[in-house]
Amino acid sequence: MILFAGFQAMGTRGAALVAGAEWIRIQCEDIPVQAEIVNVDAFSAHADYEELIGWLRNMSRPPSRLFLTHGEPAAAESFQSNIQKHLGWVSVIARDLEEVPLS
Repeated sequence: MILFAGFQAMGTRGAALVAGAEWIRIQCEDIPVQAEIVNVDAFSAHADYEELIGWLRNMSRPPSRLFLTHGEPAAAESFQSNIQKHLGWVSVIARDLEEVPLS
């Protein structure tokens, strides 16, 4: 048995296994899946958006720029909206391989 405890990001081997993949490519070799795959979504080490908003709210001053770099697109957009709604801060959803000068 392979037990996944939490969310598996799209495009990962974990997501493929949870979706029922019959084989997985590992180091250029196709490996047949011969294990029972179980996903338990109830266990996640990530804070939910309310906990993250609370953490941000406790900052002594707002950041000059806030980049969101994690999560599925819809979740990132929702979190961005909640940051604006609850804190009044503008945030940016980082794009894959985007480079941003910080100075």
